[in-house]
Amino acid sequence: MLYADITARNDWSSTLVNTGKLSFFYPSFGVTGILSKMLELPESINFAKVRMSYSIVGNDINSFITSPRNSITAGNVSGAAIGPRPGESLKPESQKAFEIGTDWKFFDNKLGLGFTYYNSATENQLILINAPDTNPYGYKFYAINAASISNKGVELNLYATPYNTDDFNWNTNLNYALNKNNVSGIPDDLNGKVYLTKPTANTYRFYLENGYPFGLIESIKLKRDANGNIELDGDGKLQTDDYTNVGDANPDFMLGWSNAFDYKNFSLNLHIDGRFGGEVLSVTEAMLDGWGVSARTGAARDAGGVNIDGLSNFDTEEYYTTIGDRAGALGEYVYDATNISLKELSLGYHFDVSNSTILKGASLSLIGRNLLFLYKKAPYDPNISLSTGNGLQGIDVFGLPATRSLGFNVNLTF
Repeated sequence: MLYADITARNDWSSTLVNTGKLSFFYPSFGVTGILSKMLELPESINFAKVRMSYSIVGNDINSFITSPRNSITAGNVSGAAIGPRPGESLKPESQKAFEIGTDWKFFDNKLGLGFTYYNSATENQLILINAPDTNPYGYKFYAINAASISNKGVELNLYATPYNTDDFNWNTNLNYALNKNNVSGIPDDLNGKVYLTKPTANTYRFYLENGYPFGLIESIKLKRDANGNIELDGDGKLQTDDYTNVGDANPDFMLGWSNAFDYKNFSLNLHIDGRFGGEVLSVTEAMLDGWGVSARTGAARDAGGVNIDGLSNFDTEEYYTTIGDRAGALGEYVYDATNISLKELSLGYHFDVSNSTILKGASLSLIGRNLLFLYKKAPYDPNISLSTGNGLQGIDVFGLPATRSLGFNVNLTF
């Protein structure tokens, strides 16, 4: 009725050479109690469990950062690109996580509930900042332990068997997930803010700032007045503002809903996914507009111009060459990431093999994945990002389009 788990680990890593310590220690412990065995509960409660855990997970740093190496390419010697900031010693990253949860089953296991709350913090995160050109080692980037990111959230899982007979059975499962993160620990000499991407040819940048979530995007937008109307200069030209926050790649919450139906020898399974809130930015849409090859630029040309705040004849080419392309006002290409999709659908048939002396089971299933969007605001799949690397969440730059897959599965048991 009561379980406890304790772990302890110490790692020694060569990538920590030239730092204050070559090893790092991280323990964890967890405890689980089966309430339905400890207490006298009503007959309607078949199972009840509570659990709690606390863990520390360590992580060393990348190779050669604390012992930078020069390189020789085609006879040319180049300095190391990354190294520690002079006078500072790097530390291993550490994640501390607390979690508590409970699981319940009711009415002969026909209704179930699972709940989890977690609170984790990743400290001494290794980030790269631009090194001054005058630095004595020729580094392009300094590696520093700066940011700490905390994550707090809940997960709720509700499952039920609303209908169950000899011929027909229906199981349903609803999952809700909410996560909020916050950045802290960026030093004051960096003004509490660091950029993970430089604007370069693309006029967007991804940044971390104390007191704000990880996932913020900065870009340039058209200049507007207090009422949100686009402002033109004295010559009737469009104007752009400086870099400003244009979106947060984090969703407000996520939902998943699964259903399984069984009728005699037939089975039907479907899963619906939902992401609610958050923003994404599309460089793809901006470049297509800038080149004048998108549907919207064609429609604007056919209409005789772009309608902006009642100015129905603003020149199409001038408008889209101003906001479009990768160096344009990319803040005008931010979209709501909310979407609901039919993620998976399968239909199966279980053959009767009771008279077979060889087969013990046989089934055939037709399976479809990523079939369609039930609701979507963005002009592309907002769940696809340029990369999983830091600073690229919520950014679309000619990524591969979302694909739909159709197939079948044959399962034979002997």
